[in-house]
Amino acid sequence: MNIENLVLEKEYTINSLLINSNKQLGLYGLLGLLQDIAYDHAALLGYGYEDMINNNTFWVLIRQKLKMTYWPKWKEKVFIKTYPKPGKGCFADRNFEIYYKDERIGECATSWMILDAQNRKPHFHHGFDEQFDPGAAYTLPFTTDKLKIPENMDLLKTVVVKNSDLDLSKHVNNFKYSQWILDLIPFKYHSSYTVIEYDINFLGEAFLNDDVECYSNIHQLQPEFKNEIYFCGINKASSKSVFSVRLTVSRK
Repeated sequence: MNIENLVLEKEYTINSLLINSNKQLGLYGLLGLLQDIAYDHAALLGYGYEDMINNNTFWVLIRQKLKMTYWPKWKEKVFIKTYPKPGKGCFADRNFEIYYKDERIGECATSWMILDAQNRKPHFHHGFDEQFDPGAAYTLPFTTDKLKIPENMDLLKTVVVKNSDLDLSKHVNNFKYSQWILDLIPFKYHSSYTVIEYDINFLGEAFLNDDVECYSNIHQLQPEFKNEIYFCGINKASSKSVFSVRLTVSRK
């Protein structure tokens, strides 16, 4: 496959729909942009939503690691670049680079899995292991992490999955979890701390009307320069883990 097809670049203006209360691009808005360009690129490569459904399969995001050094402000422009990495079996990786002007302000690594649309089990696919290699020039200095959640977590809220939480695959959209997490953080912290890293593991699907118990150690946040805050979601009915998150923040 032509190397030019393996890298997609798009420019986005930070409009009023993407900003948070600090008039900056927020975590929820950025994750939506990353999903947008990933969907577009997958379709261009022949592995978009319609292509996958025609084969009775679909993609699920299983891990994501984001690092940011600057959050663009309202009306500023960002330039996002994405490219796949060689896949294996039912797994595939995709990287992102985020630019403001000529500076790289963010990097994101993601890991994906192909599921069978009927039984929702891993679907092994052969053929994209070598053709989706953009070369050594396109890589990141890190990969996604498997998170270990602390034991001393407090139950903060039980979220009931709503219609607006669902995506094309009829389960909770991956970036919706970030909205749940942001809503669990006391408002005073949103203006005094900034996100520098965001790690999430997707451990199970959540569907309409599911009750997801959300736990965190947010109340143990200390006023040091850098803090790691953990969150996790448990399906109340099945007691199975739905997601786990590590949010690394620093004081502004």
